[in-house]
Amino acid sequence: SRLLASGSADGMVKVFEIPPPTDVDHHSAGVETSEETGEERWSRAALKPRCCSTLAGHAATVRAVVGISSFCSDLLASGSRDGTIRLWEPHDSTPLAVVVPDDAPKSVVYALSWVSTSCYLAAGSMDGAVRLFAVAETARANGRTVGVSVAAVATLILRHLTQRRLL
Repeated sequence: SRLLASGSADGMVKVFEIPPPTDVDHHSAGVETSEETGEERWSRAALKPRCCSTLAGHAATVRAVVGISSFCSDLLASGSRDGTIRLWEPHDSTPLAVVVPDDAPKSVVYALSWVSTSCYLAAGSMDGAVRLFAVAETARANGRTVGVSVAAVATLILRHLTQRRLL
């Protein structure tokens, strides 16, 4: 999809629509190509991102956002300092699911990763644990995902941390 999501300190997730490259006039919109790498650098004027939704619900800073593209419609997962994970349909301000680990808010979510082949959501936390959740689509309407289930699968914990000194 052409969506970009960002989390912020106010507990919100903003979703932006980015136009396809074919809709951009490269010469007049501020697109420059690096002579060294060939990489294109696009100005805000070239992209013209448009905020299409604001997703509110976290009680603290949103530390991680990840896209989920395994179901009928693209979804987002957001993780927060409040210890919760929320799953969203990007254009709906009501979360499809709110995951509250047993030890929230101690388990501040700092990273999220989507494993599409197995439909697992991995959440890395401040406490050093990685929690795995199985996500399944439970309902569709009008070609969109409108229901999901989330089940805790495992918690991976680093038992021993050792340091080596370099001589």
